[in-house]
Formats: sequence, C-alpha cells, structure tokens
Amino acid sequence: MLFTQKETTLLKDTQKQEQLCVQKYVKASAKAKDPQLKALFEEIGAQESEHVRIVTQMLRGEVTDYKASNLSNEFTNYYDEVSDPTEKQEDTYLCEDCLDIEKHVSNVYNTSIFEFQDSHVRSQLNELQTEEQQHGEVISSYMKANGMC
Repeated sequence: MLFTQKETTLLKDTQKQEQLCVQKYVKASAKAKDPQLKALFEEIGAQESEHVRIVTQMLRGEVTDYKASNLSNEFTNYYDEVSDPTEKQEDTYLCEDCLDIEKHVSNVYNTSIFEFQDSHVRSQLNELQTEEQQHGEVISSYMKANGMC
C-alpha cells in the first residue's frame, strides 16, 4: 500500500510515540512498588511493543488485521493505613505519568484516523486507539482501587 507524504509522516510520528510508550512502561514497571502495578505496566508495555510492530509494518505498506484486546480492570487495594506513603506517592506519580502518555498517543491516533484515506487503515488505527483508551481506563481503575485519585 502506498501512503501520501502526510500519511507517512503521521505514521512515523505514531511509531515514535509508541516507542516512547514502550520506554515509559519499561521504566515504570522497574520503579513500581506494588507488584500488581508492576505486572500491569509490563502487560501494557507488551501491548505497546505490539503497536510499534504494527505501525512499523504499516510504514512498509503492510496493513494487517488487528483487534484490540482487553485488560482486566479489577484490582485489590494494595495500599492501606500501614503502607509507606512515599511508595504510594511514587506509584501515583508513575500512574499519572503513564496516563498522560496514553492521552497523548490516543490524540495522535485520533488525528491520523481522520487524515488517512483508506478505510481499512483507518479501521486498524482505530483498533490501536481503542487499546490506548483501554490502557488509560485500566490505570484509572487501579488508581481508584488504591485511593490515588
């Protein structure tokens, strides 16, 4: 598939943002205090790596079918009255930082969806954006379950 210069530029920007997501989740997972949060960041990071792979394929002109998967958003409350407040504060910061990148990359997808001419490409970008929105939803659910917001 051939893309216009504008479409190619949008895909390159999306690829760069997805690579940034992967890096953020690797670092967030390494720093997370709650093992449940660490596992969540690892799982989201793996999905972000898959997004990089898919967008890279698109840049080569290969558009495959992709369906967004679902993450569990049921969490136990890790932090209680005896928990170290500094650890909770650090995990809260990591969650907020990851939420910010999810909002940003979702906006990048939103722009691309409107700019691409091919409906199949738009559909695949929409699937990726849907997964980004799910990432944000799951992080928010974790934060609510742990009294972080």
